[in-house]
Amino acid sequence: MPRQITAILLLLTGWLTFTSGSSALPATTAINQLHHKSWMIADGAPADVWALAQGPDGYMWLGTGAGLFRFDGTEFERIVPANNVQFLSIDITAVFAAPDGDIWIGYSGGGLSRLHNGELTNYEVDNRKTHWMVLRFARSSDGTMWAATERGLMRFDGTEWHIIGKDWNFPGESANWVEAASDGSLWVGDGETIHVLEPGARVFQPTGLRTGRAAFAEGRDGRMWVLDSYHGLTSISLATRTVEGRVPDAQTQPQFSPNYIAVDEDDAVWGTDLTRGGIFRISDPTSVAGGGAGLFLSAAENFRLEDGLTSNIAVPMLVDHSDQLWVGTNMGIDRLSRQFFVTESSVPPTSRYGFRAVFSKDREFILDSNSIYRLRDNRQVEAIAGMPGQLSCAMIDSKSNLWIGVRQGLWQLTADDRLVAVPLPEGLSNTRVNALAEERDGSLLAIIYREGVFRYSRDGWSRVLLPEETREAVPGGLFVTPDGSVWMSLRDGRLLLIDSHDQQLFDRSNGLEIGAVYGIHQVGGHLLAVGEFGVARLEGRRFNTLPPQKIPPARGITGLAVSPDGQVWLSTISGVVRVSASELITAFEKPDFRPASELFTVHDGLPGVAQQSYSDTASISRDGRIWFTTNHGLAWHDLSFEIVAAAPVPVRLKSVIANGVSFAPTESMLLPDDTTQLSVSYQALNLSSPERTQFRYRLGDDNQPWVDVDTARLIEFSNLKPGQYSVSIEATSEAGTWLGPTERLTFVIPPTFFQSKWFFLTVFMAGLGLAFSAYLMHLRLVADRIKTRMEGRLAERERIARELHDTLLQGFQGLLLRFQSVGDRLPEGSEGRRSLEAALERADDVLQDGRDRVSFLRGEEGPVDLANILSDLAADILGNRLAWSINVTGNSSLIGSQIADDIAQIASEAMWNIIRHAQAGDVQISVGFQRSNVTISIADDGIGMPPETRKNWQRKGHYGLVGMRERAMKLGAKIQIFPAEPRGTEIRLNLPL
Repeated sequence: MPRQITAILLLLTGWLTFTSGSSALPATTAINQLHHKSWMIADGAPADVWALAQGPDGYMWLGTGAGLFRFDGTEFERIVPANNVQFLSIDITAVFAAPDGDIWIGYSGGGLSRLHNGELTNYEVDNRKTHWMVLRFARSSDGTMWAATERGLMRFDGTEWHIIGKDWNFPGESANWVEAASDGSLWVGDGETIHVLEPGARVFQPTGLRTGRAAFAEGRDGRMWVLDSYHGLTSISLATRTVEGRVPDAQTQPQFSPNYIAVDEDDAVWGTDLTRGGIFRISDPTSVAGGGAGLFLSAAENFRLEDGLTSNIAVPMLVDHSDQLWVGTNMGIDRLSRQFFVTESSVPPTSRYGFRAVFSKDREFILDSNSIYRLRDNRQVEAIAGMPGQLSCAMIDSKSNLWIGVRQGLWQLTADDRLVAVPLPEGLSNTRVNALAEERDGSLLAIIYREGVFRYSRDGWSRVLLPEETREAVPGGLFVTPDGSVWMSLRDGRLLLIDSHDQQLFDRSNGLEIGAVYGIHQVGGHLLAVGEFGVARLEGRRFNTLPPQKIPPARGITGLAVSPDGQVWLSTISGVVRVSASELITAFEKPDFRPASELFTVHDGLPGVAQQSYSDTASISRDGRIWFTTNHGLAWHDLSFEIVAAAPVPVRLKSVIANGVSFAPTESMLLPDDTTQLSVSYQALNLSSPERTQFRYRLGDDNQPWVDVDTARLIEFSNLKPGQYSVSIEATSEAGTWLGPTERLTFVIPPTFFQSKWFFLTVFMAGLGLAFSAYLMHLRLVADRIKTRMEGRLAERERIARELHDTLLQGFQGLLLRFQSVGDRLPEGSEGRRSLEAALERADDVLQDGRDRVSFLRGEEGPVDLANILSDLAADILGNRLAWSINVTGNSSLIGSQIADDIAQIASEAMWNIIRHAQAGDVQISVGFQRSNVTISIADDGIGMPPETRKNWQRKGHYGLVGMRERAMKLGAKIQIFPAEPRGTEIRLNLPL
């Protein structure tokens, strides 16, 4: 469940903060109650960790016997210099991360190196010794680098390392420790004493403190804490340069061997000890300083292999930017940090009959299967008595008496700590008491297994009469509200209010839908019931059950507590849920409102989940701690150390693998042009809670949705096409709370030739050329077909022309000659001769027309004037029978004689139809020439054509209209018949040219 509260607070504060009195490693918490996390060789950690440093970017650097490593909280990355320069040795004993990002490296066999932007530079020093170990680096306030080595103290002048000698008033033949103080001074131990170089000076001054081999570190309080094996712990004031308190007498023999020292933010002193092994802490160093080695050793709190440390051979220590303590050993590394929840180590983690925590204003107890414990004012948990039976329940009454229900009866621990057996009702013995509650008048209510509910008062035991409908039900628990009302839950999910004035039963019909009820609590003046399936609020004489989706983890709730800051803590089967009391109440009142909530789990220090029982598993003790009873022990959280914000988790890209080839991530990467498969690996810096780190990515711009990948540190893409891509990656340590920063990878996949625009243009042009060639071929085929068809038609016309000429016209010519001979025999001037000569003249015209037709069939005529042909045709057919006119528009052009003949035939049929059927008085002929077509219209003012005839192009027994349409279709023309305005008929022919 997202920690929305912390997300909001983070946005307000801008970074990780704590409330007043917070501490990453609180001195009031024992070492074994701190959160301990270890990484061993089996977890991928390198062996022999001799040096630790944290860079300004937050990454942890490890100098080990196996080389240099960088650690992000999850992965140990072996460092390989980008310039292929080899380290002087793989056995690294000193590492320093400079503010500018440079990493300084020292070796066990001598020699120093610098890693700058991934490139390694090695420095040689004139050796008088074949072997000299580099022990520690420091950087003074002016930026000068110093190194403590077995060869002596060394200084880097920006180009070379030089050994500091007597000209600096440093007499030591070796230097085992160097420390730069916050006031600009430099402190150096030479194995006998400590020397100080003041800011700007070139001469060291002795402190006069004889230490032998010592380690020292500056505290937050302005002291330099010095630890040596002869004197124990002493302190030097940075303000006065004087030893504070008395200098303890040196022991004749060293009592321990301090390797390293570190001071946390509470000024507790930590160190590693080779003699006794492991690490130690002095929580209050001021009480130990000057007391000698014996007092120091008696005050030291130890943490060793048997406590979970990876090894007793521990050397380097580091307090990181988040005030977590890191320890390097020969088997890996360890981290100690404050947990949100602390497991109470004084109480065993397992109890056959569970745990009970019962607190009152005067007395506070914890009970398990074996013991009764009391919480002392110093936060100590003390066992004060053995458990008198098999634990079932417990409560503290108004007189501070502890009542304990066991499977064998009832006991009372009085105010003076006397454990007294309480007799059960007459006839009952050795019977389990399941639940206890105190009424307003001080009487005790008890649920006795298989017997029912009883009241214990001054008059002894009496049975509590319950409603008839509940007598067969199995009682579960008893709960008392602040007003003194007693409620009893039934195991079937019903709830009974037991009151001297009223008894009321609640079930599903009354809105109670949370399964078995495990508790009744007062929150903000409202009565809440908690149980198997969530939370319900009493509203009048009904319950209002909160929909489970409003707080999804709120299932199996067996405890509820309200802290002074108005936060409701729910002890659930999923962990501990925290929600604002005001928002929880609002959730009941507004159907669409979902309260912000946080879920705490084992990752936050809980030893388990809520113990499922009818006893309250969440309580607040008098010292300001909230306690939770789990199925694996008890845990508490100090409300004064409340964490109010989470830290951003930065992401670092590691590699980009394109089609199986690895590339280093760079800005605007250009990948190979055939890339279709891509993998992006990355890591996230999270030293505090790496197990919580989750990732999401987005492919494309900010409008694209995010894709959650949980803990995966590799994204794979397939079937990528050429183009420009952008991948954004974010990490978080709190599920659902994404605080950035966003790491972006941009890359370009260029197209191959076959994917390029030039290839597609080439293909397009080739296709266009092929299409054009196909079109030309089609035209050629069409032309050939037309030519063949025309040649066939022409041959047929020539045949017909020959037949007409050789038969019909020759015969007709012979008839004319005979008629002419007959006419010549008639008397000249006679009526008969004149009529015969007129007929012969007409026959000559017909004969000439026949000859013209034969000539037309042979195709011997060229283009003709269509308007003239139509005009002659009208004069010949219409003559003087009807008034007619012809109108020509557009630019007149000549057309083929064959086409003109077909048009003339259509026009002739139209004119003869007007004469025969239209009863018209006037005929209008129009010829319109356009750019690509010619339109011929013949309109009359007659009686019009019947609609049926216009529609079907035919009248029974007549085929003229059919012939007109067939000729038009042969020409590829469009012919239409319209009613003319105001009367008559129009025939319109449109012919493409």
